[in-house]
Amino acid sequence: MASESVIRALEEAVQNTPDDVPLRLHLAQLLEQAAQFEQALEHYVAILRLQPRLREAWLGAIRMLRNLGRAAEADLQLHAFLQVYPDDLEAEILRDAPRAGDSELSGDDEEAEETPYETEPPEPGSAPFFPVRPTGVSFADVGGMEDLKEQIRLMIIYPLQRPELYQAYGKRVGGGVLLYGPPGCGKTLLARAIATECEMPMLYIGIHEILSPWIGVSEQLLHEAFETARSYAPCILFIDELDALGVKRTDAAHYSRVLVNQLLEELDGFHSSNERLLILAATNAPWHVDPALLRPRRFDRVLFVPPPDLEARREILKIHLRGRPVEPNFDYRKVAQALRYFTGADIEALCERAAEEAIANALRTGRKEPIRAEQLLRLARTISPLTLDWARTARNYATYANETGLYDPVAEWLKKERLMP
Repeated sequence: MASESVIRALEEAVQNTPDDVPLRLHLAQLLEQAAQFEQALEHYVAILRLQPRLREAWLGAIRMLRNLGRAAEADLQLHAFLQVYPDDLEAEILRDAPRAGDSELSGDDEEAEETPYETEPPEPGSAPFFPVRPTGVSFADVGGMEDLKEQIRLMIIYPLQRPELYQAYGKRVGGGVLLYGPPGCGKTLLARAIATECEMPMLYIGIHEILSPWIGVSEQLLHEAFETARSYAPCILFIDELDALGVKRTDAAHYSRVLVNQLLEELDGFHSSNERLLILAATNAPWHVDPALLRPRRFDRVLFVPPPDLEARREILKIHLRGRPVEPNFDYRKVAQALRYFTGADIEALCERAAEEAIANALRTGRKEPIRAEQLLRLARTISPLTLDWARTARNYATYANETGLYDPVAEWLKKERLMP
């Protein structure tokens, strides 16, 4: 273990060169070995502000949060870390290890068990480390949806590329855009592609990153996510499952209403500027989103992401079969025609099942077996598309709760697909 004099010397060196990441990381690790967890955490956090994805610093911060008994924050960070480094062995060990304060309770010790609300909440203002990074996905990776892509270019991408032209016509740049539609139709993939097309990094937040059982913590985490995105501007902030974070306040419990109020405040930018910040959100259930979120200067631009049409299904098939052995003259169009109502996620699952079956055949025969069109057609008959359940619910809203015209694109799609009279 390093002596106090060595640690003091390193602290002085870090003060003189605060942006020297290797030096600060070495100091943080020595402080951790000396059980000076608070000080070590400060340095790990400082490193993450300089290099948000640095593995050693991120894991160090998670360990320190655990050692300090801040389990909720540690769990949030560990979940986010595993999204970036899904196969990291040390992270998996941390995930499975008992947390500070955890103990096995026998039947006789039930009275000693506490609820989460009786536990000391995380310190307000202890900033989480939301990773902001390029997505690596472009429109080329999104099969079909050419009309929707052009809408996105006109509504989002061109204003960012030619702001002076749009401002001359009084059209604002940035703001909020809501993508909605059935599950599995590529809303998240589209958001990632938009970030790439705009040449902007993206910060992703979902319910797991924000929702906390401790009073006030969810609002703090949501604020920190917006502050992180603002610090990286120009940046895209993507909110997944908006209906969970922005549920109708008339249908929500008190703590959910407080979170919706916080989200409205962040969108309005009362205390911080959202300039050069593009806010995207996605939901499968727009009917559960609080109407205040859909007003001007919030999510006032709304795009319906429908299930893929025939050409899109053909393109998605090609994407998911790319690089895999398929039979000569594979009839993509014939297969795509049989996949009516299938979502992109359904088609991906179908291709995975076909690949697994082909591998099993290859292991049995000793030779590489290609994936065949007839095989996909047979397997498709065993899959119930995700779209149909969603369409039944959407039809009710498009018929009886469409005063604002929000569901006009849904009604048009339902009629086209003969799912609505």
